[in-house]
Amino acid sequence: MTRIFDNIELNLGGHLVETLSESNRIDAAVGYFNIRGWKLFGDVVQGRDSGGSPIARVLIGMVHGEPEEQVLDHLQRTLEGGPLEDVIDRKTAQARQQQAKLKFRQQLMRGAPTAQDEATIRELRAQLADGRVAIKLFTRRPLHGKTYICHRDDKITPIVAYVGSSNLTIAGLANNYELNVDVVDSDGAAKLDSWFEDRWNDKFSIDVTADLIEIIDESWASETPLTPYEVYLKVCWHLSRDVREGLIEYTLPPSMRDQLLEYQESAVKTLSRRIMTKGGAMLGDVVGLGKTITATATAMMLNEAEGYRTLIVCPVNLVKMWEEYKERYALNATVVPYSMAAKRLPNLGRYQFVIVDESHTLRNDTRQDYRALYDYIRNYDCRVLLLTATPYNIRFKDVGNQLGLYIDPDDDLGLQPVVAMSLDDRFAEKLDGKTSTLEAFKRSEESDDWKRLMSEHLIRRTRSFVRKNYALVDEQGKEYLTFANGTKFTFPARVPNRWCTRSASTTQQPRWSPSRPSTRSTT
Repeated sequence: MTRIFDNIELNLGGHLVETLSESNRIDAAVGYFNIRGWKLFGDVVQGRDSGGSPIARVLIGMVHGEPEEQVLDHLQRTLEGGPLEDVIDRKTAQARQQQAKLKFRQQLMRGAPTAQDEATIRELRAQLADGRVAIKLFTRRPLHGKTYICHRDDKITPIVAYVGSSNLTIAGLANNYELNVDVVDSDGAAKLDSWFEDRWNDKFSIDVTADLIEIIDESWASETPLTPYEVYLKVCWHLSRDVREGLIEYTLPPSMRDQLLEYQESAVKTLSRRIMTKGGAMLGDVVGLGKTITATATAMMLNEAEGYRTLIVCPVNLVKMWEEYKERYALNATVVPYSMAAKRLPNLGRYQFVIVDESHTLRNDTRQDYRALYDYIRNYDCRVLLLTATPYNIRFKDVGNQLGLYIDPDDDLGLQPVVAMSLDDRFAEKLDGKTSTLEAFKRSEESDDWKRLMSEHLIRRTRSFVRKNYALVDEQGKEYLTFANGTKFTFPARVPNRWCTRSASTTQQPRWSPSRPSTRSTT
C-alpha cells in the first residue's frame, strides 16, 4: 500500500534513514542540495565500507538560477522566437558548474555555524574523499524532480524508492509540508532506477565531488586550521575589494585630476564601484575632509563613464554652495532643497544619480521629504550617494533608514545580524526566515551587527586616519600634505587654551582643497 510522506503525519527524513540503514546504497536525484542537510544520512553512510563503489550518489538538478529567472527566460525566448530548449555545450555546462560552486560557497557563508554543522560537513568531506559519496550536477537543463532510490539485498523488493517534492535539505526532509510517496512495486522501482542511471551517466552530468572537497577545505569547517596571519590576509582581501576593483575600473575626469588629494581620489573610485554594484554608498568622513569635492568628482566620473545626470538634495542653507560647485565644475546636475522635495521631485524627469547631502536629516522615514525622495529613487531606479559626518544619531535604525533610501527591505544583503539572532531564538521566525535583509538588521541593536553591514556601504575617514596614512614627512620631521597647487599644508598642533574649560586647537582647520568655493563651517 502506498504511503504519503508529508512531514506532518509521516516524516520522510526518518523513513529514508531507516530504509538506508537496511540497504546497501542510495541514489538521490534532487533539485537542491544543502551541505548541512547531509547530517540525516552522514552517520548511516559513515558506518559502511564502500567496497570501491559509492554508498550514496547524489544528482543535483537545479543549477540554472531561481525558478522566477527561468520563467522570465522562457518568456523572453518565446517573445524573441528563439529555441525553448536549452542549448547545451561544454562551455555552457562548465559555466553552470561554476555557478553551482558559487552557490555552495554561499551556503557555508550564511548563518552562524554550530558544532553540529562543523561535524556534519567534516563527515561529508571525509566520505567524498574516500569514495563513499559521489555528487554530480545535471547541467543539460533544469531538473526539478526528486527521487530517493534505496538498493538492498531482498529478493522480493530489491529497490525501495520515494518520489515527491522533498529536496535534500533539513527543511525538505523534516520540516516543510511536502508531498512524497513510496514506490515499492518492482516495475515502478525498476523504471525509476533506469531513469536515474540514464541521467547519472549523461555526458553533461558533471562530477563535482572534488569541487565540494575544495570548497569545504577553504571554509570554516576545514580540519586544517588557518593561521591568524592567513585569516588576517583573507579579511584584508575581502574588505579591500571595492577599493582594488574601483582603482582598476574607474579613471578621474581630466578636470578633476589635479583637484583631489590622494585619499579623496581613492574614495571617489571606491564609491563609484559601490554605487554601481550595490545601488548606493555612504560617505561619512568627518567635517573638513572634503566630502563635497569628493561627491562632485564622483558625480563627474559617473557622468563620464555611465552618462548619469545628477540630482542633489540638500538642506536649504547648502543650496548656494552646491550651485557654486555646479557652475565651477560644469556639473550636469539639479539642486533641490529638502523643503521643496515633496513639491518638486514628482515633476522632475529622470536623474540616474542622486546625492543626498546631510543624509542624517532623513533618519526618520515618516518625514514627507523622505517619502518623496524614496519614491523618486524607486520610480527611476536611481543610484545614490549619502553624505553625512554623523551617520549615527541615537538608534541604529536611524542608519538603516538612510540606507533604506536605496536598499529595499527584502533585498538579500548576503549578511545576517548574527549577534541579534544568537540572542533571540525566534528572530528568524519573526521575519519569515528573511534574515539577510535590511529589515532584519533594523531589528538588531547590536553594534557588531551594524559594523558588519556598514563595512559594505560606508566609507569614513578621520583626520588622524588621513595623517597616519597619507601624510609625508619633511626634512624637519614635520608631517604635511601637498595640495593641488603644489603648496604644502603642515598639520596644526593642538594647544590648550587657558581661557577655555576644554582643550581646543588654536589653528583653524585646513581647507582641504584650496581651489574649492567656501562651504560649510569646519569648526
